[in-house]
Amino acid sequence: MENKKTTPKIAIILLNYNNYEDTFACVESLQRVRYPNVDIIIVDNKSTNDSLEKLYELKSENIKIVDSGKNGGFAFGNNMGMKIAREENSDYVLLLNNDTIVTENFLDELLKCFSYEEDVGIATGRIMYNSEKDKVWYAGGKIDWNNLRAIHRGINGTVYSTKGMENVGFASGCCMMISKECLRKVGGLPEDYFMYYEDLDYCVKATEAGYKIIYNPESVIYHCVSSSGGGEESPFVIEWTNRSRRKLYHKYKRYIKKLHRPVVCAKCEIRSILKIVTNRKGFIKAMQAYIKSYQTV
Repeated sequence: MENKKTTPKIAIILLNYNNYEDTFACVESLQRVRYPNVDIIIVDNKSTNDSLEKLYELKSENIKIVDSGKNGGFAFGNNMGMKIAREENSDYVLLLNNDTIVTENFLDELLKCFSYEEDVGIATGRIMYNSEKDKVWYAGGKIDWNNLRAIHRGINGTVYSTKGMENVGFASGCCMMISKECLRKVGGLPEDYFMYYEDLDYCVKATEAGYKIIYNPESVIYHCVSSSGGGEESPFVIEWTNRSRRKLYHKYKRYIKKLHRPVVCAKCEIRSILKIVTNRKGFIKAMQAYIKSYQTV
């Protein structure tokens, strides 16, 4: 039987902001996982409610609670957790959204990715909607430079890859396992993004450093999509997706042909405006968020 001495050490990072109920549910599902050598590091990103006080109820030998001291965004909070994981010599670090529910064998299946090929730095699995458990949110992905976004293969469908493990171009930060070697060479998530696109940026950097990203459809979790941001049409999401997309463009426009760059930028802005016009949560607030995305933070 496997034990802590014979299995790699995994540190799971959960980032909490004002939604401790989701974190409690995620931890409850993690405690049913059969893998024996796991630490859970919960970083509270300066919640404005009583989340931090509630989270301390979870503290135990293998569950650490960290107060970030400020809300520095997704990358900032996760990097704080990863720093602790590295100090404790974890073999792998798993970034996991706190609004997910995991299956009992998902960690074992993720670990298989690192022996699939040489130079694997990142592993990811199949992510389903928690509200509709037979509907796909992510089943492998790639970066679409012509539209400055990550493509989630199979999204909103019920069919996903049955080919087994495979090399992909993008892993969602919702469930991204990173080897200590990759983390040592590539570093943490880029903190110049407050929210969104930091996972895409990290995948680019890891690939440029010579690492592969492997997807295993047998590793399954369920995601309460965008509950932490208030929904995919919320002003918060509109503002920060647009800010971060423009930042990504300026960092990696070398991947886009020079003559095609104005077209790519125009398409992205038009797509954003069309979403605002059809926004079910209110045109005015959506447009205000879009305008705000151009303002200096």
